[in-house]
Amino acid sequence: VYWQNLTWRRMAMTDLRSMLLQVTTDPAMLRYLDLATSTGQNPNENYSRELMELFTMGAGNYTEDDVRESAKALAGWQLP
Repeated sequence: VYWQNLTWRRMAMTDLRSMLLQVTTDPAMLRYLDLATSTGQNPNENYSRELMELFTMGAGNYTEDDVRESAKALAGWQLP
């Protein structure tokens, strides 16, 4: 949690793209939202859904197809 807090503080005043990259590769997020175990054969939608709802588009502004496709795109990210 300490390192994640540092990430948020460090990235707070940067552009959205840079912040999302840092948050996505943060070990705490990879673990907590199961992104580290997501594979192309079995993409996990947890992070994808949170990314859209909490960080970018807001509730109700994306479809389940968006979530599935985003999960496929993010599948395979690993802990550093």
